[in-house]
Amino acid sequence: MRVDVYTELKRQIIELDVKPGEVLHEKDLAESFHVSRTPIREALIRLESEGLVKVSRGRGAYVTEISLQHLKESFEIRSFLAELVGQLCVSRATDAEYAEMEALIEQIGEENDPVTLRNLDMVFHDLVNQSTHNTLLAEILTRLRNQVSRVWDSNIPEGDDHYFSGIHEEFGQVVTAARENDTEKVVRLLRSHLTRFVDEIIGFSARG
Repeated sequence: MRVDVYTELKRQIIELDVKPGEVLHEKDLAESFHVSRTPIREALIRLESEGLVKVSRGRGAYVTEISLQHLKESFEIRSFLAELVGQLCVSRATDAEYAEMEALIEQIGEENDPVTLRNLDMVFHDLVNQSTHNTLLAEILTRLRNQVSRVWDSNIPEGDDHYFSGIHEEFGQVVTAARENDTEKVVRLLRSHLTRFVDEIIGFSARG
């Protein structure tokens, strides 16, 4: 079975298997994925458009650096877009989409593993973003999240975070408010969730 180079390389970058600043050699990647250089170049171009890779003549391709400043900038954009997400979710989400969110929330409530909870957190946000029925908005938010995920991994010690322990209740409130057409509450909850995320990272960073 042929590996999707773009998807796998993106995963490695987001999960810090490939570190920020690390040079990406086309020849080595082609050998690693057992493909020609063409799909490697195509993947690097896509990853550059998402801000995960930088391609330059002098240095070649390398993984972009991450910083708390980038986190703050991303937070400002996501916080601003939360209002649009809330409005569109409330006005466009279907009963089937709400049911899918609620099933996921139930799954989250039964989970204790921090890594699994983090992945389920991302799935929930994807469901909310998709419920806006605005593909471009969902893509933009996913790109911003992928950047921020690297900041999280580089600052939060494994197994030493408690951010995801409260998401079951938070997400339940989001869906309830959305079903009740309470856009203002949905937006407030989404922003509060983002703020806790940023505060958690900054708090751990300050301890270091």
